Amino acid sequence: MKEKSKCAGKISASKMGRITLYVCGGFSLVVGMFMIYYSIIYLRDYYGSYGMSMSDGILDVIQYVVTSSGIYFGFAVLFMACGVLLNKLDLLAPKSEAREIETTETPQVSDKEEAGEEKADEEKAGEELEN
Repeated sequence: MKEKSKCAGKISASKMGRITLYVCGGFSLVVGMFMIYYSIIYLRDYYGSYGMSMSDGILDVIQYVVTSSGIYFGFAVLFMACGVLLNKLDLLAPKSEAREIETTETPQVSDKEEAGEEKADEEKAGEELEN
């Protein structure tokens, strides 16, 4: 007889998709913040090599920082919006139609083990008939 672990839960496919979208959104936010930091460090060194301060070309600094990090923040917003939208759509769908994915692996039973179990079952059934 196969026993399932108490930890063996089922996660709906839409919930797995939402989690993935939120993780991607969070990752994009982190990369966007890193890009802001890296852009400022790069521009500081660049202007420093020419003996200038960053305030001398503040418009160029702002443009460079926004263009290098803006795409990551844009994708973060899109990922989060898609996750929220998927959540709203999931609430509209009836629960009976939701597909589920098992999060644990099922143990594989070899042919010999199955044959052994079948023989044992047949022997028990034969002994019960004799009695």
